[in-house]
Amino acid sequence: MAYENFKLAIYCPAGFLKNVEFETLEKDLEFFKRHLDISKVYLETHRGADTVPREKMLRVNYHPPQEVVAS
Repeated sequence: MAYENFKLAIYCPAGFLKNVEFETLEKDLEFFKRHLDISKVYLETHRGADTVPREKMLRVNYHPPQEVVAS
């Protein structure tokens, strides 16, 4: 159950994205989605000496098509 009057923006810095395993990121995001209404996720691609590889950014940024349910 998420809060109704509270939204959350998540910021993922390049150093974190470069080193985190995709499965860990997915698990952590599911935890937040279960408890809070996430309105935005910001993904940083480069900071200082840290650059997230293109392939990893494409995988992290991928949004699978959502099934439309008619009511």
